[in-house]
Amino acid sequence: MTSKLVTLATVIDKRMRRWSITVQVDNITGRRVAYFGVWPAGRVNPRSSSIGLACCTVGEPGKAKLDDFNVDRLYQNYGIGSKLLEEIEKWALYMNVTHLYGDLSDVDADHFPMLHHLYTRHGWTWCLFNESDPRFRPNSPLVGIVEKTFSIRSH
Repeated sequence: MTSKLVTLATVIDKRMRRWSITVQVDNITGRRVAYFGVWPAGRVNPRSSSIGLACCTVGEPGKAKLDDFNVDRLYQNYGIGSKLLEEIEKWALYMNVTHLYGDLSDVDADHFPMLHHLYTRHGWTWCLFNESDPRFRPNSPLVGIVEKTFSIRSH
């Protein structure tokens, strides 16, 4: 069953442009999957491409995995990623999720400094695996993890 597209917030970036952040939730094989999008304010159109997107999967009570997080390169460094991450956290708390986590892939290594800044600025823990870490796997695209745990009262 698919829910309708819901606007969570209208936000303003550092260039004073207005954006709508949306979510649509599907229930897939017992898991709740939330698809987030960033659109020009007032022009939300699920048939066109958004300038930012994220996907969260709630698989077990209290935990959700941030499966994807992306802002189009033309719109990076204007605060849109921060606004999107803030709305994901608010949604997670609304869904009684208190632990968010995501994988760091070697595919994203070219922009790790920007991702590190984004996540740590919002209180996430950033961990790149080294060879002594039991999670380290040679030749694996998974090279680290980001995570944030918060209490329902913290927001």
